Amino acid sequence: NNLLLMGSALINYLNNNGTIDFYYRKAKQSVQPPFGVVSFIAGTDDYTFDSNGFNGEWLIKVVGRKTFPETTIEEYNETHDIIQDAPLTLTGNTLMRFRRISLIEYQDPEDFWNIGGIYNFDTWKT
Repeated sequence: NNLLLMGSALINYLNNNGTIDFYYRKAKQSVQPPFGVVSFIAGTDDYTFDSNGFNGEWLIKVVGRKTFPETTIEEYNETHDIIQDAPLTLTGNTLMRFRRISLIEYQDPEDFWNIGGIYNFDTWKT
């Protein structure tokens, strides 16, 4: 399952190499910022005559609760430096590319700053 492989690879890599905890889709209610969230957005299957691949887009963001977003931006920049072109391992697949394709920034109704990026995850079955 590509979603399980990719999501697990991202969460494990970020939690093993970063300075904040990352969660899939949402953090536990008791978790205090800063923390990170990884979410699948969309993906497409790629096919040749005898093989296949998967191209997916993932949101990786840092959630902070400061009046101003600077600290959250710095924490996201550290996360980006860790994950951009990371050597992620996917059993049974070759990672072709893992790169940011856009940025996001917003403050939600609870005043949490959400700073992150949308990343393209391109794999091919081995």
